[in-house]
Amino acid sequence: MPLMDSLTALGVLGIVTSGIAVVRESSWQVAARAVRLRLGPPGPSGAVAGAESILLAADGPLAVLALHGFGDTPQSLGYLALACHRRGWTVHVPLLPGHGHSLEAFAASSSDDWEGGARQALRVLLSSHQRVAVVGQSMGAALGALVSADEPRVAACAWLAPLLSTTPVMERVARLWWLAGLVKPVLRSR
Repeated sequence: MPLMDSLTALGVLGIVTSGIAVVRESSWQVAARAVRLRLGPPGPSGAVAGAESILLAADGPLAVLALHGFGDTPQSLGYLALACHRRGWTVHVPLLPGHGHSLEAFAASSSDDWEGGARQALRVLLSSHQRVAVVGQSMGAALGALVSADEPRVAACAWLAPLLSTTPVMERVARLWWLAGLVKPVLRSR
């Protein structure tokens, strides 16, 4: 009997695993299709039209690196870029890796990629400007803090809507989120 019980348990596990895989793949396909329809075709840079990096050059030794938030694009900081540029600053708002392309590209990117993109953008500005100010919005604030911490030529930092702390409930949900992701890797939101 133990052999039969083991085979039954393996069969049930196989059926459950297959069911989870079907739900997961279906969820992914539905979400990817919805995102493609919402975003439309890519522009010349490969990014969604209107999601490209912003670079506003100005004469002078000062520049601003502005970093957008998680799942966002440089256009969320367009107003800030224009205001700084009108005051004579060179402004660069890079499109962080994985952002502004497709759901697949976003899912394939990681925090290391985003930090690397922010560091590269800072290096480029520092190669042509004496001083750089770093502005970050939400996740961009965390990236800005990371890339600014060990660079003495960063003249100033400003964080817009940074995540400063979490609630105990948020921490528990974050620790267990991988369980939900096994079944439904993409959730709709408003």
